[in-house]
Amino acid sequence: MISSSRTNRTRWLVAAALLLSLPLAWAAAPTGKFTAGTGFVVDNQTGLTWQHPTSGGQMSYVAAQTACGDLVLDGKDDWRLPTLQELYSLVDFNVVGLAAYIDATAFPGTSFGQHWTATQAPSKLASSDRFAVAFNSNYGPVHNTLSISFSSAYVRCVR
Repeated sequence: MISSSRTNRTRWLVAAALLLSLPLAWAAAPTGKFTAGTGFVVDNQTGLTWQHPTSGGQMSYVAAQTACGDLVLDGKDDWRLPTLQELYSLVDFNVVGLAAYIDATAFPGTSFGQHWTATQAPSKLASSDRFAVAFNSNYGPVHNTLSISFSSAYVRCVR
């Protein structure tokens, strides 16, 4: 019979090993990559300006397009949905794991889940499908396709 203290020690060691094997939940971009403003973040490597925080909760694709088209921030009104490549530029691939992590210093409070892009999915899929990037969640793979007719996702506008 195994003693209670030995069983507890084994459980603790297994739990500690599992916790240590998990990827960090938040990543940090290289110093100087982002500059934060009021309501936006500038990516100094790509030159893109990102809305932050995002446009509320999850919404349909059409509502996301409208939210970005109607956005006036920092005196600018040329906001739009990002392409898949643009949204991918926010992913920190230095973090090991199935998730797409985003810099928590530049983008604190980023919602866990899918974020719309304007990029149409390949023609093998429905023409109404768009790519989405799942931030800070283990949806695996980093991008998925969502139907613009039936799906909802978060929105991070760009200019």
